[in-house]
Amino acid sequence: MYHFGQMVLTEVNYEVKKEIDHLKIIAKISKCNSTNNSACETYLEKATLSDLCDIFEMKDTTWSAYLATFTPPIERCPIEAGEYTSNYASGKTDVIDLSAWFSDGLWKTETLLYSGDQLAGCFETHIQIYTPE
Repeated sequence: MYHFGQMVLTEVNYEVKKEIDHLKIIAKISKCNSTNNSACETYLEKATLSDLCDIFEMKDTTWSAYLATFTPPIERCPIEAGEYTSNYASGKTDVIDLSAWFSDGLWKTETLLYSGDQLAGCFETHIQIYTPE
């Protein structure tokens, strides 16, 4: 669970079973009732980000700050098979602040990962955005 506003807490574990190159993601973004995760409304049906390998190599970006939190670090493609973990906590939202784009509430992304045209994996992320008083 990610909490934006006062605190960012992440615990992420990715298991990459085979090398990933030419990384592309397709995500569905929904806003959910914070008391009932099953009551969600689709916000964006299909968001596609292509050529992520090019973005990974850019320095001093939101992506590079986030990817640097992983052990081992994810710095470029191909992404080798193995386990990648990130445990990140911050008093500020210096990794990525989604509150600039999304209103307060519980947001869910369902993401498909592709290596070229081949499905390589999937994950779901829950993001709680709130404005402290």
